[in-house]
Amino acid sequence: MPPGGNSDARQRRLTLVATILGSTVVFLDSTVINVALPTIGDGLDTGLAGKQWVVEAYMLTLVALLLVGGSLGDQFGRRRLFLIGLAGFGATSALGALAPSIELLVAARGLQGSPGRCWSPARWRSSPPPSRGPSGAGRSGPGPPGRGSPRCSARPAAAP
Repeated sequence: MPPGGNSDARQRRLTLVATILGSTVVFLDSTVINVALPTIGDGLDTGLAGKQWVVEAYMLTLVALLLVGGSLGDQFGRRRLFLIGLAGFGATSALGALAPSIELLVAARGLQGSPGRCWSPARWRSSPPPSRGPSGAGRSGPGPPGRGSPRCSARPAAAP
């Protein structure tokens, strides 16, 4: 076994567990809020429209910025982006928990979607990593030279 091979495998497993847990928290947060909506409506004296915005503000920012996370992961490092997302998600969750009005809760939920997007695509790349083909020449993944790997690329593959 090569030196450090066991620690590399352990590091990969820990990375996988962290990204799975991060993704779980982000997507669970988008569904678990529905359980609290009746209490939110009563506590903040809001109707159906306010409750809908509590759910949708989070989902709109999360989905709108989801692919940007891959590009930011390339630029700043996936681990750093993951940790920034963790801190930001925790801070915006606390802000939402302390919101005294429906308007502030909707704003906090909207802000919460932005660091939430850092957890899911933090492990993705906006471009596939270079790999070496049989000739040793750089390639952009499986398939013909110059074509991106469909499982790692956020960009669509070029037409044949």
